[in-house]
Amino acid sequence: MKGQTRAALGIGALTVLLAAVGAGLFVFAGTQIGVYFVVAGIPVVLLLVAVAYVRGVLSGEDNTGQYVEQRTKQVGESLRDFWRSLSTIEESYPRFDAGTLRSRADSLVSDYEAQGGEFDRSSGSFSVGKGASSGELQELERIDAEVTTLAADRDDQLYDFVRDELDALHGDLLALADADIASDPVAPPEPPTPDEGAPSGLAYWEAVGEDLAEYRTEADATVDEAIARVRDIQRNATDTYDEAAVDRHLEDAEADRRDGEYGHAVDAVLEARATLESELSGSFDKDREDLDAFVDTILDSGAEQYVDAELFDQVRSVQRELDALDSALDVGSLSEHRQTVRTAALDIVSALQREVDRHVERLAGEDLPAGYYSRPAVADEDHGDELRAIGPVRELDREWASVVADLVDAVGTVKTKATVVEAYGDVSETIEQELRRNGSVTADDLPVRNAGQFFGLYFRRNPDVEFDPDEPALHRGDVETYTVDVTVSYDEGSEAKRRATVMLDGGEYDGREVVETHLVGTATFADVPFGEYDLVVAPGEDDYGRVERSVTVEGDSDLSVDLEPVTLVEQLVGDRRDEIAEHVTEFGPRLRDRFDEEGYLSTEMAFPITDDFVPGLLAEWADREGYTVTRTDDGTVIVYDDSQLSQEIMNVIQYNLDEGDRLSYERIRSQYLSVPVPNPVIEELAASTGLSVETTPDSLLKPAGGEA
Repeated sequence: MKGQTRAALGIGALTVLLAAVGAGLFVFAGTQIGVYFVVAGIPVVLLLVAVAYVRGVLSGEDNTGQYVEQRTKQVGESLRDFWRSLSTIEESYPRFDAGTLRSRADSLVSDYEAQGGEFDRSSGSFSVGKGASSGELQELERIDAEVTTLAADRDDQLYDFVRDELDALHGDLLALADADIASDPVAPPEPPTPDEGAPSGLAYWEAVGEDLAEYRTEADATVDEAIARVRDIQRNATDTYDEAAVDRHLEDAEADRRDGEYGHAVDAVLEARATLESELSGSFDKDREDLDAFVDTILDSGAEQYVDAELFDQVRSVQRELDALDSALDVGSLSEHRQTVRTAALDIVSALQREVDRHVERLAGEDLPAGYYSRPAVADEDHGDELRAIGPVRELDREWASVVADLVDAVGTVKTKATVVEAYGDVSETIEQELRRNGSVTADDLPVRNAGQFFGLYFRRNPDVEFDPDEPALHRGDVETYTVDVTVSYDEGSEAKRRATVMLDGGEYDGREVVETHLVGTATFADVPFGEYDLVVAPGEDDYGRVERSVTVEGDSDLSVDLEPVTLVEQLVGDRRDEIAEHVTEFGPRLRDRFDEEGYLSTEMAFPITDDFVPGLLAEWADREGYTVTRTDDGTVIVYDDSQLSQEIMNVIQYNLDEGDRLSYERIRSQYLSVPVPNPVIEELAASTGLSVETTPDSLLKPAGGEA
């Protein structure tokens, strides 16, 4: 009982008590005292009680509101700290993609504002709004938990970003060293992982930022060293060359270095070096043709299926613009396009290499059988620096095509292998089941691509099978079969034997046995293949529940099924009695009309309600109206008038069955009965008539010399 209800009942009881006291005063103390008590005493007491109750209610509400406001402030502080940390990270690392984190945080801010908080997205500040006291505490707790999760995701993404940045920086600096225009770079530092956390006094993002900042300082010095060496080559050059193009590349390198775009800066320095070495004078047409050929090589490489499509879009953009370059005066544009294509080409190689390494690393952790997988040679090679150091486009085209062909082939192989290994645990179970069930398995039996790869791995791990790579298929030979005994037990014995149908169904096997027993009986299924089966035990009596379960046959099995007494109405209604009761109230008049018209009701009839509700609806209605419910072997539910049907069967015995004659239930049902009830119902009603008749599971027999 709620507090308000208890208070109301208490005030009501107090009023009745005071009235009784006033009446007593009238009777025993005189009318004057009674009048004073009723006129002054009762109102004063009730007023004091009401004031006390209101103050208690207001005090409770005020305490709850204060707690909600406090949680609103705490959640606002969490949102503020995360929001400002994200802004700082974005300012420090422009290439860090915080879009998803920002979007998720913005959604939480909206949820926070819906709970009465106020948040300034531009500054990250917050305040507790006037409506905060009416916020939902559960929703505030959810927001706070999601902010914690969001902060963890931020640290994970920042760690990956910093690691990638450090690795990329190291690779870029190695390219300058390989080109003999810079010293060998030092190895990058190892930033702390989110699990390790930051040193005391630092936020995690500040700690990893320090490592990256220190190595960027090293990168600044190395790029400046390379630019200085190229300018030194310029000063000592004697042949004619496009000095402006070289200067532009070096200026781009300086700008990219200042912007933190070290990869582009390195590419620009190498391009300036290549320009000096190739002596561009008189070679414009040749350079354009070489670049055009390189573009074709890239677009025809087959690498697009494994890398970011944006890289190929950049190359296609250059392809469209190359035809417009028809003068040596366009050497600057040609150089820019060459730079774009070079950068895209090298990024494609890096992306392919990462894809190979990712899958190779995955496979390295697996215990694979001999012959299934060989580590590709390209996994141990790093061609990015080698290609970046190549100046002439024609030479780069040739080397790039060779490297990418190997990488594309390797990616296709290791990706398929890794995918197969990753999914092998689940797929191998299906393979094993099919082999045990059918003796063979083909690609059509597996809901996966690359079935042959799965078969090959399974074959190497299971030498007892035969592998046909051409089909592809696996074969084991004879199908394993087993004997399954199903013991059916009733809760108590009976005078007459009871019948229960036992069904075992799965795949191509469909077994059906009938058990007749007073208490316990066994059905035996022979030659059952390995596999999953549906076991169904359907009692012939409606007052025992049907049992259904899934079983796995992987050897000779003894299964037990206990049949419990459950009325058919309970079975059909199940746990939806309240819902079905509402439908009975709604459809009751229509069911009555249909019953009066047909003489019975059946789930075979059409009703304006969802099919799965019909059996329970008919059963519940029959139970209310005093009719009988039965169910046939195929699951059809029938409602009928037991007394009327009993009279019809009695008439059959008395007037349609001669002494010594036998009449089948099928004929009785089709010619003499108004309701298509199953054989057990006819048998039971016939036996209960008290007439001289013998019943069997499928017919009635009137003995010679018997009396009606």
